[in-house]
Amino acid sequence: MHKLAGATILSLIMVAAGCQTADQPASSPDTSAADLEAINQVQDAIVAAENAGDAAAGAAQYAEDAAYLPPDMPGLLGRAAIEARLQEEYSMMDIELSVTSRDMRVGGDIAYTVGVHTVRLTPKEGGDTMEATGKHVVTLARQADGSWKVTNLIFNTDAPMPPMPAGQ
Repeated sequence: MHKLAGATILSLIMVAAGCQTADQPASSPDTSAADLEAINQVQDAIVAAENAGDAAAGAAQYAEDAAYLPPDMPGLLGRAAIEARLQEEYSMMDIELSVTSRDMRVGGDIAYTVGVHTVRLTPKEGGDTMEATGKHVVTLARQADGSWKVTNLIFNTDAPMPPMPAGQ
């Protein structure tokens, strides 16, 4: 469960990377305002899905062949595997995620965001709420239809997550 909590935390953070910005994100010369807005919308949708516990809505923001790379556990490949993991996490805990983007860049059909996040996990079957801060890197790719999807998410926490209570 400890690994699952860590994965949930960063899943939330990664998606939210562009939702709140301390300063205007840095961008390369070929980054358009429309691209940045579209990428922020993807990240906003992921954060909203995390906070609502909606695995299908969150997974829909990932490319079919996306890689989800949480700390302390094997990575997941593919939207279906990501959705299954999210559903498992959401069935066990309520999540509150906030994200701050530190950098966002677009080069042609590839983009990335780098940021920090805070996540609060409350076990649905009772127990103490856990809170963690961390950092993440998200890559996105423009799809054939012009939309942006997450292709890679990697995240970790600044300190080890506390263990979940027995039986969680």
